[in-house]
Amino acid sequence: MRIQHLQQNMTVRLILILFTVPFSGMCIDIYVPSLPALTTFFHTTPQMVQLTVPAFLLGLGIAQVIFGTLSDSLGRRPLLLAGLLCSIVTFIGASMSPSIEWLLFWRFLQGIALASPAAIIKAVLTDSFARDRLAKVVNYTTMCWALGPIIAPAIGGYLQTFFHWQATFICLSIYALLLCIAIFFLLPETIQERQPLSLNSKINDMKLILANPIFLSLVCILILSYGYLLIFNVLGPFLVQHSMQYSAALYGQMAMVLGFGSFCGSMLNRFLLNYFSNQRLLLLAGICLLLASFVFCVVSLLFPLTLLTLVLPCFLLFAISSMAFTNAFGLILSLYPQKTGIANSLFGSILLLGTALITYIAGFTHLKSQRPMMWLYMIFSALALLLAFYTIRKFKHQANTQAT
Repeated sequence: MRIQHLQQNMTVRLILILFTVPFSGMCIDIYVPSLPALTTFFHTTPQMVQLTVPAFLLGLGIAQVIFGTLSDSLGRRPLLLAGLLCSIVTFIGASMSPSIEWLLFWRFLQGIALASPAAIIKAVLTDSFARDRLAKVVNYTTMCWALGPIIAPAIGGYLQTFFHWQATFICLSIYALLLCIAIFFLLPETIQERQPLSLNSKINDMKLILANPIFLSLVCILILSYGYLLIFNVLGPFLVQHSMQYSAALYGQMAMVLGFGSFCGSMLNRFLLNYFSNQRLLLLAGICLLLASFVFCVVSLLFPLTLLTLVLPCFLLFAISSMAFTNAFGLILSLYPQKTGIANSLFGSILLLGTALITYIAGFTHLKSQRPMMWLYMIFSALALLLAFYTIRKFKHQANTQAT
């Protein structure tokens, strides 16, 4: 009976993790169908509206390392609940923004508030599952992360079409409230031994982690893998709704199809993990990304811009980038099992600051076709493959050193 009760508790804990993991990503995915409408509502430029995405990512990136570090000492549960409660306030504030400047301010605060669940839920995951089960559980979390881009853009597109952009923030505040209630009643504290809150020791831990070339190369792969989705989130709504003259609802449906591509990549990766290691699959994903980018290049140069010529190559790229993200994520979680809070929050901060920079630069791209997006994806794929080769080489060197 005791074993059965423990298994039920772990199942409930896993379900809560799976519902929390995609939340920060959903705050972008459900919102981006409204970007073109915001230019009209606030009488501003597309570039100013696009800045609301990196503003959110900037807050998310800066605060993750703080919350993750504090959670090792203060516990996971109280900071998780505090972040969700604060996020509800920021969603309501954003829905009442009188200008684009106020919306930028609230989006930045949303990122700070949601940095708590974004950083801490990864530590809860590592606290809860042994290393031999972690790889498969991580794949489940990545599958749920991939569900966000499937469901959220479609919901956001319909909310924009039938209501207004404010409805997306009301929807997010309800989701945050439900998560908060569920975590309060169902999630116990997961950290077994709290570490003393010592600034010097935390700084030394950060220096040790940042000095690891494997950690840095895996974080760069994560930035590039997530960058495929975020570049489309920033550029896609204007390409589809302005250049191609389609509605926000249709953009949401198209983004849902592309999100399904990410989900398919996670499902395929889960199957392949039965036969190959994370390292081998990471290298395979890097090779396939470069090939898929070449296909996108050929299609964009030979054929005019249509929904088909945009969706098919991006579907393939999203599926493969999801595989790369899943395997890099699994490898990075296994590097520091004794310092999960600070390690997870540190890589989360670097990941989001890197993607914030990518989306900021992409926001100044003037789109009349899919070709600027194609060239960005080609560069990303080449870099991802080089980093995958470098990472595998470092892992082999580390294994040989430990053997001797």
